[in-house]
Amino acid sequence: MRTCLPIVGLFLGLFSAAGATGEIPEIFLPLDDAGAPQYSLTMGQRTGYYRVRLNTRLRSPFTPLSAVRLSLPRGVEYTVIKDKQIAHASGSFTWVGFIEGCGNNCRVIITTRQGQAFGRILTQDGEFLLESHRSGTWLIDPHEAGWLSGNRSDDALAPPFTDELSPLDPATDKRLPTFSGESLAQTQADASSTVDVMLLYTAGMAERYGSGLQARLDHLVDIANLAYSDSLVALTLRLVQAVQVSYSDTTSNETALYTLTDGSDAALADVAAWRNQYGADLVALLRPFSNASHNGCGIAWINGGGGQALNASFGYAVVSDGDDVGGSLYYCDTYSLTHELGHTMGSVHDRANTSNVGAYAYSYGYGVDGLFGTIMSYIRPTVGKFSNPNLNCSDSQACGIANDADNALSLNNTRTAVAGFKTIITDQLTLENTTVTEEETHVAHRTITAGAAYTVSSTGDVTLRAGERIILQPWFRVQMGGRFRAEIDSSLIP
Repeated sequence: MRTCLPIVGLFLGLFSAAGATGEIPEIFLPLDDAGAPQYSLTMGQRTGYYRVRLNTRLRSPFTPLSAVRLSLPRGVEYTVIKDKQIAHASGSFTWVGFIEGCGNNCRVIITTRQGQAFGRILTQDGEFLLESHRSGTWLIDPHEAGWLSGNRSDDALAPPFTDELSPLDPATDKRLPTFSGESLAQTQADASSTVDVMLLYTAGMAERYGSGLQARLDHLVDIANLAYSDSLVALTLRLVQAVQVSYSDTTSNETALYTLTDGSDAALADVAAWRNQYGADLVALLRPFSNASHNGCGIAWINGGGGQALNASFGYAVVSDGDDVGGSLYYCDTYSLTHELGHTMGSVHDRANTSNVGAYAYSYGYGVDGLFGTIMSYIRPTVGKFSNPNLNCSDSQACGIANDADNALSLNNTRTAVAGFKTIITDQLTLENTTVTEEETHVAHRTITAGAAYTVSSTGDVTLRAGERIILQPWFRVQMGGRFRAEIDSSLIP
């Protein structure tokens, strides 16, 4: 998969607090109440890692900051303007902004939950990552750390269309619409499509992130959705379920993709059933990156490649996440999931870095060496956009070429078909003053009280007499992994 490596800069040791920045608060606060320096390089830690303490107001939907000061290890400061926030049912909260004067080519996106934080900061001076582990929360400078891209080869496969895998599902065989010339841009004006995604993760992911795992998953989804929005792609990913599986962390990504697709490993045998249960249009398996065994940062089927019909049978991807568990300098960037899901929707790399063909003649990534590369390209550094000739990625440099490199248009053309792969299952309970007349099962994410009469646990059932009502009040939630059932007891029907 892909990597965005930053540009130049020198480490300046310890950094001053935000005393002279006026009323704009700092993203990162002093490490302790005694006013210790904002950043400190803890001895014994890897080069390029800086322990930080996040401003608590940045992780609260009730006291959001409209602008913050960003002081970075290279001795530079930026003002970051907030333009959106996302509150997840899981309890995660995402703050999104942009560097003043750089617009959405320089994004700051930070997701927090229960004291854990994950973020990506792209400035004119390079890329920085924010990650929480058991040892604390760290600002990471990949350039100073010497990190290198974990990509080794083309990370996409053309579907075999043979008996190697399970037969195609004719019910989800979606013929691609054909667009050409000036009519192409019209698709961007259509109503947005919601693509439901199920994320599978291994024991290695759970071990790496601990209590921060949910925040990490929500962050990866938010990163993707921000890229769609900034690229004028009318598509939103919705995380409908996250499931831990006992699959190996050390098989190659290609082996994992075949196994995930056909369910031939016992650890993945139930994936197809789960996918139907939760209505997941796409499925991705996430594992901590192993440079020694994964052979890259991910892999996925090129669904709809060469004008073939899109099919749910190939809506699968495998993603390697983060830095190498083996301790090498190779890593997989935050856009790995976004990139691999792009393949499952018919998009491919920039022309110089792929021999594959996408869903359309223009389904290619784009970039200019040394300036930028879009999400589907292998060109560095990475900007958080899909190729789109109608947008700029670097000053006046367009993000794509009309009719030649336009992943945004390709995604706009395939999104409706992908969103129809599986039946939609509601992941939030929004009923109110509704009479229950038959069994209903809602997949949801947290548990609280459903009106005054009922309290629902993460696996609880509620049996109602025929004609009884359940009123779901504001902030009704169900715990992750839980299920709320409102079930009619037929023996009580008059």
